[in-house]
Amino acid sequence: MSDLVVIRIRGAVQADVRAERALEVLKLHRVNYATVIPDNPTSRGMIGKVKDFVTWGEINEENKAELAKKGKQFVRLHPPRGGHRRKGIKKHYNVGGALGDRKEHINDLLRQML
Repeated sequence: MSDLVVIRIRGAVQADVRAERALEVLKLHRVNYATVIPDNPTSRGMIGKVKDFVTWGEINEENKAELAKKGKQFVRLHPPRGGHRRKGIKKHYNVGGALGDRKEHINDLLRQML
């Protein structure tokens, strides 16, 4: 199975307790933190709870090696150069926002944030 990278985009203001707990388990304590997790049903379940606060997708080997250089379970990233270039961070990626499943396009966002 492949790995997923999950990046926190929004803060947890007015988040329910289950979403806050899932963000803690994923080690996404602050905005612009990223973590690499295995793509399995358990991980997908946690992502489902925090889908309104994060973006995720399948990470390629080049970006995975770049994040591994940091040597941590989670990585602090810079804000994306030029902003998110979308219609807003409160909308899902498939309708022009920054949240949700980006599939392989997550690697473009990672390159902007490294």
